[in-house]
Amino acid sequence: MALAPARRAAVCAAGLAFLAALIAVPAGAAAPAGPPPGVRLVDGFESAADWSAVPADGVEMKLSREPGLHGSALRIDFRFVKGGGYAVVHRAVSLDLPENYAFRFLVRGHAPPENLEFKLVDSTGSNVWWCNRRDYVFQPEWQSVTTRKRQIPFAWGPAGGGEIRHVAAIEFAITADAHPRIELDLGGPREFGGLRLDMPEGHRPWNVAIELADKGGVWRHARTLIGMRRAREYVQLPESEAQRVRLRWIKPPGSAAAAIRECAVLPPSFGDSPESLFTAIAGDAPRG
Repeated sequence: MALAPARRAAVCAAGLAFLAALIAVPAGAAAPAGPPPGVRLVDGFESAADWSAVPADGVEMKLSREPGLHGSALRIDFRFVKGGGYAVVHRAVSLDLPENYAFRFLVRGHAPPENLEFKLVDSTGSNVWWCNRRDYVFQPEWQSVTTRKRQIPFAWGPAGGGEIRHVAAIEFAITADAHPRIELDLGGPREFGGLRLDMPEGHRPWNVAIELADKGGVWRHARTLIGMRRAREYVQLPESEAQRVRLRWIKPPGSAAAAIRECAVLPPSFGDSPESLFTAIAGDAPRG
């Protein structure tokens, strides 16, 4: 199954206002309506000077100011000339994160549904943690968006995982995802330890991200598979629980298209140890 957006050439716009890091937010607490004690204002979007535009090739982009809900807002005009790509706004910061936190900002826009990404970057510039709200529906009125620590998992970089404690840069990205993806609904919340993927000849994905979500929840990154070439792949996902599973091609598959012949959800015990992985492989292999 291959999914690709239609070519979009119209100029679209989105606005951002009041980016705040909420310090020491108790788990499960509601986002505050205003800036109460304990909230640090990271950027009020009163000026576009601290933000830089980073568009992909084939994407036109411009930053400016416009009236916000209170004061000013950062306006982002973007145009996906080739139908896909990204429009990124980047701001250098120096922000030490507490044990528990959340980020809150306001957004509105006049644009087709696109992926709205929020990223935290460490001091190396290579390690990224993110929350990717896929197919985000922009509204003409200001909408409050809160992103909590648990919604910002490690995305990529040489660190390979872990938490970010010091943030050196914040990014927002609006992306038109031309990469195919396959989504599975497990019918309800389910515990599992991994997946077994069977690919047809000539359609084996090399680089795929595996993402999990509850019903109606935000997708969270679980694992990235690089260099898959076998007809059958075993993927350990220890102590996973979700209702939905998504396989997302990191790179377009080209003329080979994207296909999965079968995806089996494996029991929790499969993710317990490396031995569990090899036991499953041996059990599927022919004798001798």
